[in-house]
Amino acid sequence: MWKRYKLLLAPICFLIGLLVGQVVVLTYEASVFHPWSWGENDPPIIANCYGEDFGEIYIERAVKYWEDKAGEKIGFIEQNP
Repeated sequence: MWKRYKLLLAPICFLIGLLVGQVVVLTYEASVFHPWSWGENDPPIIANCYGEDFGEIYIERAVKYWEDKAGEKIGFIEQNP
């Protein structure tokens, strides 16, 4: 009977350990890595890599949206990178 108990308990412990490990990793990455944020004195620079195909007016409208709605600031817009 003890062997059957071990055979049943081993996969259950493995799955619980896998689940707990995933939760720990996801929690750590969500609290440490913030690729979408930048410092107060280091605003992002927007580079238009499409060239003339993507007009400056579209970029300015998008930037205005983020400045008005979210309070974000940008460094400058580079049209010819």
